[in-house]
Amino acid sequence: MMVESNDRRTTKRITAEIPLELVTLPITIAKGSQSSQTQNISCFGIYCKLNQYIPPFTNVEVSLLLPQKQNSQLPSKISFKGIVVRVEPVEKNEGEGKEYNIAIFAPSGIDLAGYSLMSKD
Repeated sequence: MMVESNDRRTTKRITAEIPLELVTLPITIAKGSQSSQTQNISCFGIYCKLNQYIPPFTNVEVSLLLPQKQNSQLPSKISFKGIVVRVEPVEKNEGEGKEYNIAIFAPSGIDLAGYSLMSKD
C-alpha cells in the first residue's frame, strides 16, 4: 500500500534556532518590531514562534542574525522581505500569554550559502 504525502516542499528545511527581528509592513499593522528565533529555515522561508498575531498575507521584513564560520567575510545579518503564509495558535495553559507559529515565505529567497547552519535532526 502506497501512502501519499501532502508535503509540497521542494527545498530542504534546516532545524535551527536563529535569532530574528521582524517588522510588519506597513508598520501600522503591528506596533514596533518583534524579536524571536527561527524553528526552521529554508532558502525560501522561515518558520518561527511569535507572541503577537500577524494576519496571513501580511508583508514583513525579517532580519536574521546568522552564525558565521571563523574568519568569514559574510555579513552576520541578512534581511529579507516576506509574506506571512500560515498562522497557527500555540496551545497553552490558561493564564499564559498567547503565541503563534508563523510561516513566512521569502519570494526573492534567502541566500544561506557559506553560513554554518547545523541541523538538530
